[in-house]
Amino acid sequence: MNIFNKYCNDILNESIIDLPRNSLDPTVFEFNDGLPPIMHPIIKVQIMNDIEKFREVVPVVQYFAVGSILTKNYSSHSDIDINVQIKSPHDRIIEAIFDILKQLNGNLATGTTHPINYFVIQKDYDLDKTNAAYDVANEKWIKEPEEIDINVQRYMDTFKSTIDGIDFSSSELRRDIIDLETLKEMDKEQVKDLESLVKGKLNEIETAIESLVRSYKNVRTLRKHAFEVEMTPAEIRKYGRKNKLPENVVYKLLERYHYFEFMKTLKNVLSDDEITSKDIKDIKQAGKNMWN
Repeated sequence: MNIFNKYCNDILNESIIDLPRNSLDPTVFEFNDGLPPIMHPIIKVQIMNDIEKFREVVPVVQYFAVGSILTKNYSSHSDIDINVQIKSPHDRIIEAIFDILKQLNGNLATGTTHPINYFVIQKDYDLDKTNAAYDVANEKWIKEPEEIDINVQRYMDTFKSTIDGIDFSSSELRRDIIDLETLKEMDKEQVKDLESLVKGKLNEIETAIESLVRSYKNVRTLRKHAFEVEMTPAEIRKYGRKNKLPENVVYKLLERYHYFEFMKTLKNVLSDDEITSKDIKDIKQAGKNMWN
């Protein structure tokens, strides 16, 4: 069951670094004078139909939306995050739930640029982790959106100290890949110990990847811990709420500047037995947003 929890319960997705808009996203919500906004019926129906797929394999206790899409701090590609609370499944149906998540997650909400992502939970959700929560089926706000205006500049020193090492390892990795591709273009009959040089360069690439993956795991761990423990009185006075803690803001900045997309790819590469030509191609593709 630990694998199931690790796969499904990572939903600390608050985005507080996007500039606040004048209203919630009109492609997601309808606005009626004097009444709280409600989700567009076509998106509501889409989500309810998706939930039926979960109900075919496991009892669903409740489901509701959380995250920045419910606030004015959204971007054009913010996810519509749906918590799906289920009764503890038997081991034999966990794979079926995985298959449903793979099938549904990432599909765009009808008429929007926003992917819908489902997160399976087995315990009551801590509403302190989110700025807003919305009951899709009953069109009710469980937690109404809060106004958030955050000065990102105050976090930049912490962010810079975090990315200095990441940028160094990332640049080293890029240079190693260029060197590797140059070596592979050479004729082994004309270059002494070419195979040994290629192997050495692959080892350097793996070392750089390992460093970046450690950084990725460390940032995620620090953020998770920050949300799990109670804030100190000093933190409450300085930041007010958990999603304004440096660990969360730094995480969101790394997402914004494509670091996490890149490091997730590296994590997948590291899980393979050895680095292949396809891995190098995937690394270059994932890194183009930072390197170009």
